[in-house]
Amino acid sequence: GALSLDYAAALLDQGVFGHFATLQWRFMKSESGSEWHAELSKRYQQKNLLTWAEYHASLAGRRPYRQIPEHKRIKLGIAEVEARNVSTFTTVEMTDALISWLVKSKTVAVVERQRLEAVFAEQRFNASGCVAADCVQQMGKMLGAEVMVVGTLTFDDGTYRLVIRAIRTETTENLGTGTATFRSRRDIGSAADQAIYEMLDGMGFTERLVTPLRTG
Repeated sequence: GALSLDYAAALLDQGVFGHFATLQWRFMKSESGSEWHAELSKRYQQKNLLTWAEYHASLAGRRPYRQIPEHKRIKLGIAEVEARNVSTFTTVEMTDALISWLVKSKTVAVVERQRLEAVFAEQRFNASGCVAADCVQQMGKMLGAEVMVVGTLTFDDGTYRLVIRAIRTETTENLGTGTATFRSRRDIGSAADQAIYEMLDGMGFTERLVTPLRTG
């Protein structure tokens, strides 16, 4: 049956995240889809939620990303995801999705992919499968990146598993890890979003709630 705008807003406001994808598809396909999108966006803004992505985060129980001024963002490079029983096309698609979510987070300064490829070509450096600490360190220094993100994408028994790590170039310290599992390539975008969030959260790039004082 038809869904009313108020009902749609109520579901989202109550954090019924599982209904979101179906709900979005239904009202976007309707004649009034654009009007719904505009009205819902207006309601989000009234809640002082800055972006649609931040609203998604609030529904999923996530803390929002910290707002880092551009001049204070660390320089971060991301290597091509290593394929394990996965096609090169799929890993390229995943790498692109990871880059996209990193840029959208507005927490770090991401080295442009063209710049990364140009530097590697100039130095005749093969970044494929570069996940060992010494290789990651060399790659980060070549790019002038303070942090490098490396990862693997594995397909086994009908399930994809993504693991990414943020490595400090200078010390090879693991600053944060993100993981995601999914069954279809259609879910690459959401899996990349989840893994990037977990990694950045581990790095301290999400807002932290103030710990209440103990009483008694």
